[in-house]
Amino acid sequence: LVLSYYILHYLQTSTTTMTTTVGDVEEQRQSSDCPRRGLNKTMQGESVNFSAYLHAQRNLSSQRFLQRRASVRHLNVPSSIQEPIQEEEPIEDASKSSRGLRASRQLRHLHSDEWDDIFNNLGDIDENGQFHDAHAHLKPFYSPPVQRQRWGEDQVLPHVNWGDLFFDLFYVGMAYNLGLMVKSSMNNEDWLRGIIYFVGVFGSLWTSWEIAMQYESRYMIFDYSHRLFEVIRFIFISTAILHITPIELMSDPSSVECLSVTISIFMESIMHLILSCELYYRAKGDRESIKNYTMDCVYFRLLPMTLVYLAATIIAIVLYVQSKITNNDSKNSRLLASPVYSPEYYGSSVPIWKLSDLPFTLLAGYYVLTFATTALARLQQYKTEDIRKRFVPSNIDFEIHRYGEWILLMIGEGVLSLLIVATTESKDYYIITTIGVLTIIFIHILTFESAPHHSEGHALWRSLFSNMSFSMLQQLLSMSLIIMGLSYKVFLLNVLKEDQYSVYNEKTRALAPSSDVNQSVAAAFYAGSLFVVIASLELTTLTHSGLKEAFGQLRHRDGDSYQVYWPVVVLNLLKLGLTLFALTLWVWTVDPAVLSICGFVVVLSLTVIRVLKYFFVHQKALIDEAAARMT
Repeated sequence: LVLSYYILHYLQTSTTTMTTTVGDVEEQRQSSDCPRRGLNKTMQGESVNFSAYLHAQRNLSSQRFLQRRASVRHLNVPSSIQEPIQEEEPIEDASKSSRGLRASRQLRHLHSDEWDDIFNNLGDIDENGQFHDAHAHLKPFYSPPVQRQRWGEDQVLPHVNWGDLFFDLFYVGMAYNLGLMVKSSMNNEDWLRGIIYFVGVFGSLWTSWEIAMQYESRYMIFDYSHRLFEVIRFIFISTAILHITPIELMSDPSSVECLSVTISIFMESIMHLILSCELYYRAKGDRESIKNYTMDCVYFRLLPMTLVYLAATIIAIVLYVQSKITNNDSKNSRLLASPVYSPEYYGSSVPIWKLSDLPFTLLAGYYVLTFATTALARLQQYKTEDIRKRFVPSNIDFEIHRYGEWILLMIGEGVLSLLIVATTESKDYYIITTIGVLTIIFIHILTFESAPHHSEGHALWRSLFSNMSFSMLQQLLSMSLIIMGLSYKVFLLNVLKEDQYSVYNEKTRALAPSSDVNQSVAAAFYAGSLFVVIASLELTTLTHSGLKEAFGQLRHRDGDSYQVYWPVVVLNLLKLGLTLFALTLWVWTVDPAVLSICGFVVVLSLTVIRVLKYFFVHQKALIDEAAARMT
């Protein structure tokens, strides 16, 4: 109902189509006498006097911004939202500037001394609230958040925030426990339930991480109260991760697992709402855009999310109380690393879906609909005449590094699955571990070596569509990496079983119990996860370049006409063939060692193809550039 209301509200609201050009401002920046005019010419709208924005930036250390020629080619305005360019007369004196400011009263808040003082005082403070000098400073217990990035300001990557790196380690436990939960559902009765639970729990925790990351990319904090608030938030997150257990326990209404997960996720979403309220009333910066952006996020994302989590929590509480009333003799405790329950635990057979699955079904359903609600929120922010009124700019470099750190955590789960397992003197065992580690390493190379490391050329800064596509592909990549790491663990446990090693042997150092998984099922999971990993990586590369550039690489200029560039075409066909081969691996073989070798060959081949394509494309670009100069 909430989603329908927002859709109808959006359809009934008239949208404004805008055209813009974010041009090259190098010529305007050549003269140090008129940097303000150059920026105005690039970012000025019909009804917006942008000189008020530039006045706040005038007192910043802008020499670095004026000297970097390449980094200012794309200002922090999405390329899909454009405004008409208009010439602006240079401001000759302070009196004319003040008259122009009064003419645009809606932007007057940016001309305040408070706004300038904030950023003048922040010159000696990093994003962790630490001073650069060697003197001791008293950090306040409470200080309101401060806008991190300003319109037209250069993108500068903040220093490493050790708190973020520490709290990210909690999500390694999430990935590992999710893998164990999926492993317990690899049977004919629980496969659908396992998918629903996996998507619901992963989606909820991913959404929590992404909201926090986007908050930090837009605002800075310099006090102890927000750090304490973050500690409390991660208590709820850790509680949810702790109760990600085998599917039999999570689907049991008399168990505390489902109840604990839903309550923890709901309480954590309440904390995001509290931070949004603080931003609306207390945040320092562009007050108009902060208020509008915060309200859009609350209406289209946080509030619907919290209501869905509340509904899931209420249902879990009702099911738990009813199960306790009707079955007082049910088992109220569980042993650490206890073996998975058999289907007889629920009776003669396990239905494919039960009423006790409703809480996680709600979580999974909302996670899928999140893409639609996020798109509506972005369109609501972008449909205004001036995007700066409804959107708070983020530090794109910060987001790039945070997304990369998240993917590293998911890759780390695969390393844990390969290395934290009982050992055995078996040829297949060492083939799987060695080849598996090499495969993970080359997946890391495919993920990071060819991706832009700065905002220029990155999908997050190309357009609304590429931004959302990149986020979605990162989520698919994360889920597939978890399943892929799980598949390696299942391969190793099956080898142990064949060598007659008990998982409860005193030599075992596995972190969790094993379950009997059919080799064909494990092979299908491995092939499917490998396919999604490869497809996600290739599509992510496409979001950086765009379809137009990708198709342009398939042909080259031959005189006055264009011919098919066969080296790049052949490489793309090989890439497509390898991707489809990875998807059908489970059809050709179910042997764990052979599957691991084939997966490594596919990943290694794709790495070589990407290197060759990089060589051919850049060689073609140099030839085309030389030909253009000659003509």
